[in-house]
Amino acid sequence: MANPNPSPATRWKPGHVGNPGGRYSYHNTLESKARKLTDKALEALVLDLAVPDRRAAAACAILDRGWGKPAQAIAAQIHGHLTVSGIDRPPEITETYEEWLERRRTELDAIEQAAITVSNPPEKANGQ
Repeated sequence: MANPNPSPATRWKPGHVGNPGGRYSYHNTLESKARKLTDKALEALVLDLAVPDRRAAAACAILDRGWGKPAQAIAAQIHGHLTVSGIDRPPEITETYEEWLERRRTELDAIEQAAITVSNPPEKANGQ
């Protein structure tokens, strides 16, 4: 751990900085070398899309790099209250259970009627 109270002999002198060369240059780092290979790596991932065992992993890698990883929900208990934040937060509840149940039954009835109509189309008149 750094000494919080350095002696006057080891303190920075007025007008001097601790890093006279400035920020480290990243031109020759692993990161910059890897970035130069981006096109070849993307080509390899595109080729992997044709291989069934590698298809899902390649697709995820391409999408993550092109669009970024999906936002994650964060659940935290602060002062005894559960807080959920992030894009995956559950929707706000604006209806009672009974209202939801009635709405859901109506939706299911409509789906059922549509399925019956599709499976038993009306008879066409002769000549049409």
